[in-house]
Amino acid sequence: MKLLAKITAALTLAVALTLTACAPGGETGTTNPPSSVFASKTALPAGDPNCANGGVQIDMGFDVNGNNVLDADEITSTEYVCNGTDTSSHPFVVYTSPTPNETGVELDAVISVVFNIEMDADTINDTTFTVKDAAGNPVAGTVTCSGIVAVFQPDQSLVMNTKYTVTLSSAMQNDAAGIAMGYDHKFYFTSGASAVETGFNTAVNPGDTATITTGPLTVNMKYANNSDTAVTFPMGTNDQSTGTITRKFFMAETEVTNALFARVLQWAVDNGKIVEIPGVHNEVSITTVKYGTQKLVDLDYGSTYVRISYNADTNTFAVASGYEDHPVVCVSWYGTIMFCNWLTEMCEGNIDNVVYSGIDETWDHTEIVENPERTGYRLPSSAEWEYAARYRNGTLWTYGDHASGDESGACYNDGSILGGMRLSAVFGNYAWWDGNSGSSTHVVGTAGNGGGAACTGNSNALGLYDMSGNVWEWNFDCVGSDRVVRGGNCWTSAGGVQVGVWDYYNPNDESSDAGFRFARSAP
Repeated sequence: MKLLAKITAALTLAVALTLTACAPGGETGTTNPPSSVFASKTALPAGDPNCANGGVQIDMGFDVNGNNVLDADEITSTEYVCNGTDTSSHPFVVYTSPTPNETGVELDAVISVVFNIEMDADTINDTTFTVKDAAGNPVAGTVTCSGIVAVFQPDQSLVMNTKYTVTLSSAMQNDAAGIAMGYDHKFYFTSGASAVETGFNTAVNPGDTATITTGPLTVNMKYANNSDTAVTFPMGTNDQSTGTITRKFFMAETEVTNALFARVLQWAVDNGKIVEIPGVHNEVSITTVKYGTQKLVDLDYGSTYVRISYNADTNTFAVASGYEDHPVVCVSWYGTIMFCNWLTEMCEGNIDNVVYSGIDETWDHTEIVENPERTGYRLPSSAEWEYAARYRNGTLWTYGDHASGDESGACYNDGSILGGMRLSAVFGNYAWWDGNSGSSTHVVGTAGNGGGAACTGNSNALGLYDMSGNVWEWNFDCVGSDRVVRGGNCWTSAGGVQVGVWDYYNPNDESSDAGFRFARSAP
């Protein structure tokens, strides 16, 4: 249920049980950031058409312009709490967020309570306003109160798919007369998954978009192959071989950014996925991750390349300002595997659909098993990657000596330019390489529009960006004891960004020129 509807429904139910007075006075409100839930109260005199004995009008809405006043066009619902004949003034709760028994609550939610009357802030604290998980463990957080609104801000994200109990103590008092609430008010809510998926079941044609939303981040994926039968296409820089794919699949629109990688890492830390001894195949050993050969990402490589930092005191990750939309680098093949599994669990709330297993205390890349029946997030195969880089319409394919998306000519001449074409004069509009990158990664999707926002540059026919250049992209395929990388990077020559080029790195490598993008099989 959308928040506006929840506010209206909750208030309608709550105030139907009232017979309570409020302190006299004008409008009061809370100091909130823009677009936060906002409540204001206006006293009503006796004889008011909505409250014969007087009372209070409570307006709810969003302080969109951030002026700490609920303007008329920001009000989404109005309720009236009318005085009873006994003129009592015991405080009581008229609205909560989350609402009682709400499910699917976001993991970064704050718990808000609106009372019928101004409250004494000294009586509302982490003793009288508590949140506990299903096992009865208290949730650490900060409690604030202003006017008729009290807020509990958890110190860390909630745990997904967990039932929480909120208790408001009977000792809470109103501000005017010091009258206590007189009873414990309890309500329950259940957290949801950490990310939301849309469009995967409705995509029809290649290029159709599905989305993943996690907190403030939205990630697009493009339907790459919708064929019910095997698709064969040319491979290699000279189109000298062929490849075949059999799975319908989606491909991420861009390389994984620093912001997205940091958010998934934060989720993993907050949800106990990095442990002493892994108990399930979606956990990893803290020993190998920190000190062993299977480190997920090298955060110590140097600020010139690594833009994600970790604060051991607060257990939090941060991204350097201005680099949120640059591709993550210095991530090992192991790091990409865990990212895919963790993102799947973030979206689905369980590990039933994670693709990769074989992860234990001493895991090795040769032990990793991909379950082809599952549709969670995964690395593309090398053939899937080249299919997506070459795709034009399912019948015509970009030549292997071109940059992905550039049909005007080859980006590199090895003595046999394909199709009787000339060298392209514009392939730099599709790829960041050493001739235009300034030896630096760039915001994803900006080739051809340097300095612009993400995904404002030139894509290929599927709507995929940076399939040539910016950073090498890990694939799942093995080459001996190594793993395939594709696409070239911002330091490679023009030859390195040909769609037919591939290379291989040791899966332990945390190279400053390597990142990844993820795929998933169609549901």
